[in-house]
Amino acid sequence: MGNFNIQQWYKGGCVMAVAIMGVGATAKNSHLLMLGIGLGLFCMGEWINHPFVSQPYVDGAGRLHGMAEGEVRRNKVLGLLLCLIGGVIFLAALTRLAIPLFH
Repeated sequence: MGNFNIQQWYKGGCVMAVAIMGVGATAKNSHLLMLGIGLGLFCMGEWINHPFVSQPYVDGAGRLHGMAEGEVRRNKVLGLLLCLIGGVIFLAALTRLAIPLFH
């Protein structure tokens, strides 16, 4: 676990989703379980929409200066679909968890 490095928020969200689903399953709380599933789907959709890109870095004179690497947003149908479904499930579960607080 020493090399475990989470550099983006959506990767951390996937880790949080697993933890929330574990607590929801252990406590037999279906709303908490659905909250974790929704968060996980949303974050996986974002992960799909941010692929790792590596390309040569060339200056204006055409000289190679190394490699430029990063995660650039490139929307994909599957990624957007997972974000939409995950967002709806997350908000529905959050609403179900919050309603008893206001009664």
